[in-house]
Amino acid sequence: MNEQNYTSRLAKYKKAVPALFVIVTILTLVGTLFPSNYNLPSTFWQQDKLGHFIIFLAWTILFGGVLTIKQKKKPKLPYVLLCSALFGIAIEMLQLFIPTGRNAELYDFIADLLGSLAALGILTIVFKKIFPEPSEPESN
Repeated sequence: MNEQNYTSRLAKYKKAVPALFVIVTILTLVGTLFPSNYNLPSTFWQQDKLGHFIIFLAWTILFGGVLTIKQKKKPKLPYVLLCSALFGIAIEMLQLFIPTGRNAELYDFIADLLGSLAALGILTIVFKKIFPEPSEPESN
């Protein structure tokens, strides 16, 4: 399959994926850096790590999608993971310095990283469908 076919497969997502990426990034920053003195039930805070996992799963998938659309080829997955990890570390570091009542937590970052790793698994499957490996000629 040539590059034009890849481009046509990605064309329908050309606007939606970057827009979703921006929305998820903004929601992530608001949800992690704004004051935490909300009147939410305690059960919400018990699910905090699950929230970190899900948001970084979504963020990493969308980031990989944005790179794919922009480059018109499969991005390097270690680069996607590195950027996601740096985003997670940056959020935790900002929580140390911005006076919002938030605390940087190692377990938050671990949940972020696990969500990103799960996203890499999903991206690997998706990329195999979008960018199939050329079949090897059979040797006799």
